[in-house]
Amino acid sequence: MNKLQCVITLVVAILFGGAGSVVLAKALPESGDTKEAQRVYEKGAALTMDDLPRSRIQQSLRALQSPARERALQWLNSFTFNERDLDSLNLDRDGGVFYTDKAPAKTKNEVLRHDGFSYVDDTIDVFRLHSKPGSENVLYIDFDGHEIRGTAWNRTGRTLYQAMPFNLDGDGKQFSGAEKANIHEIWRQIAKDFVGYDVDVTTEQPEFFGKTTGHVIITRHIDAHGEPMPYHQTSGVAYVGVWGRYDFAYYSPALVYYDNMPRYAQHIADAAAIKLKRALWHRLPSGQTPRQFSSKNVPASDEFIPSSSIFMPVALLPVAAL
Repeated sequence: MNKLQCVITLVVAILFGGAGSVVLAKALPESGDTKEAQRVYEKGAALTMDDLPRSRIQQSLRALQSPARERALQWLNSFTFNERDLDSLNLDRDGGVFYTDKAPAKTKNEVLRHDGFSYVDDTIDVFRLHSKPGSENVLYIDFDGHEIRGTAWNRTGRTLYQAMPFNLDGDGKQFSGAEKANIHEIWRQIAKDFVGYDVDVTTEQPEFFGKTTGHVIITRHIDAHGEPMPYHQTSGVAYVGVWGRYDFAYYSPALVYYDNMPRYAQHIADAAAIKLKRALWHRLPSGQTPRQFSSKNVPASDEFIPSSSIFMPVALLPVAAL
């Protein structure tokens, strides 16, 4: 079954599956395709430990103390996921649920490169890009490094992570033309992914991180002190469905380790978009209606084509489609 069929299968299962049961998704197989359909665990299906197959996450559930285990089960019941996700889903010691994405294989001796993007107009400040300025819903793409403290990542790791800036040439003192061009392209690709929604995708740090401010850091898997970042052997990590919660900032930021994947703008943009979509998994704020982006930085001729291979969660479907 190809990726497009998987996407259609999952969306249909989410939109039309029974609200109170675990659904086995079915799809028309390709000619000669005898693989079994992936099981879909629906939001609100009253999932228990025994409903899960033997897997790492089932073992993690059993290892948790009772209050944390109940919290983890409530969290798992708050969104829809499929059987394939069991390899990526993780639990923290308090029952929080997050994804770790496997780092793709890289070519031996692979070096950082700039995708052919070597120039961006000097009139464009790549650290002040906005797709919909003024929106209350903000997705901040962070390229210039960040101190991570007082978050869920620190609760199960070190008290401070000094995430490093995006760096293609080894010069950490300033951003080169190639780096700025890549930052602009990564932002543009992510903005296209959210073009139909009242969300400002920006590279400018917000004044504060509230319950409707998403934050993803594009950084290296090792911090400025030479210490490993959270789940540093992956391509990145993000908690699920935390958008709009009073403790959203605690379960932020999402992390993308660009040095653990092929160093192309599209790969990095895809990874960041996936992390942000997972944070938004539940729903956008009530009463919100999707609007078109108004930024001059996103060419009007650009057609919205989702760049990531993950299906669009129900939380991000236009209101008219629900």
